[in-house]
Amino acid sequence: MWPDYSPEGAEIGTPRVLGLDAQPVRALNVDTGEVDEVLYLGGNADLYVLVDPCDEDRVDMVSVGSHRLVVIDDITCTASSS
Repeated sequence: MWPDYSPEGAEIGTPRVLGLDAQPVRALNVDTGEVDEVLYLGGNADLYVLVDPCDEDRVDMVSVGSHRLVVIDDITCTASSS
């Protein structure tokens, strides 16, 4: 069972039981200055896993060293992001 993602996070009936949580964040690429509002799904020492619910649940694995994440309340999808 894979969750549905929304701008507020992962929508699944039992996220704590399955150990799944997705946090809305503003992701800043410090190399390019690009900013995206996405869901932080998890990561490790090298990579963040980010999901964009505004772009058909696109999954990106990005470098921890070149990205800064700021927790936000929810994601605002724009016409250009869908």
